[in-house]
Amino acid sequence: MCMEDGPDFSDVADDEIADALASQFKANDLRKWMAENGLQRERGSNKAESAKQAVDQGREEIAQMLFEENALDVEWDRQCKYHEVCGNTTPGASTDMCDKCLDLVRDNDRSANPVDREQFDDAIDFFEALHERQA
Repeated sequence: MCMEDGPDFSDVADDEIADALASQFKANDLRKWMAENGLQRERGSNKAESAKQAVDQGREEIAQMLFEENALDVEWDRQCKYHEVCGNTTPGASTDMCDKCLDLVRDNDRSANPVDREQFDDAIDFFEALHERQA
């Protein structure tokens, strides 16, 4: 598949991830969350220290969780799932397809003579047929 699984967090500073984590929780909730996720903290650590300790133990998973919760802003160049056919690099907000591919599917579904999805073993081939039909 052409679309990446997620953003690259390597350029995000650990402190930025820890700050985002700390802002997501109250101190007691952060301690509970860490315990539930198998993350250790030093007794007596304040919220900021606990968040840093959590990031030290599970940086990528925490960054991904924060990104999914819109608590960590990371640039991510996502591509349409069918980028190799359509060339579009920006999928919709609620789907992994770009608007053009989504419109082609909808138009095909409404068509009196639709392209039959069952004729294609690979979805890429189906989208190639849809794009060729439109051209």
